[in-house]
Amino acid sequence: MNLFLVILVSSIIGLYLMIGWIRLVDGIFDPIFAFLEHRNNKPLLELLSFVPLTVVTYFLHELAHYFSYVILDHEVLLKHNTVQLLQTSSAFGTTDVQFIYGSGVAFTFLQCLCAYLILKRKPSLLFFNILLAGFCLRLTAALAEFFSIVETSDEILLSQALNLPSYTITTIVIITLQILIVKARRRLGLSKAKSRTNVLFFILLTAVYSQI
Repeated sequence: MNLFLVILVSSIIGLYLMIGWIRLVDGIFDPIFAFLEHRNNKPLLELLSFVPLTVVTYFLHELAHYFSYVILDHEVLLKHNTVQLLQTSSAFGTTDVQFIYGSGVAFTFLQCLCAYLILKRKPSLLFFNILLAGFCLRLTAALAEFFSIVETSDEILLSQALNLPSYTITTIVIITLQILIVKARRRLGLSKAKSRTNVLFFILLTAVYSQI
């Protein structure tokens, strides 16, 4: 399949999924977060809301990988927290690797960017936590790779496929998202302590969900 068409089709699918995901969480969770923002004595309710945000963020990341495999004619099985490769119609080429592993990273990065841009226009704790969910998914993957809990991360494989130093994409993604988080935190007037607490909970939930 022509690479341009592959990228075009997958980008359109990704954008539609992202728009749907943002609208869904906005419709369902925005009243909850609006309530939390006016009543800051409800920390438990906010922490409980991290569970669906973590699960959906993780699943959509894997869904991006799944569509990439399917578009490239690889036989795979989509599970709740991974994509299992069943059979390939052809050997993986460098372009395949770039597209498959880049799709998940790009989709999660796009989630964070969309959440940040919406947050700039509509200051909301909801979109701050959507941003954190995406950031913590990639940070958890980087930490798991660094401590040899997993063999490698999407960012490492993508960097290698692009003939870059192994941690190039990881560094770019983590630093860029960290900058967005700092700017978003200041936009909302949140404390560093709250931001760190939320990050720790998202990392914990992401790590647990990855093992289920």
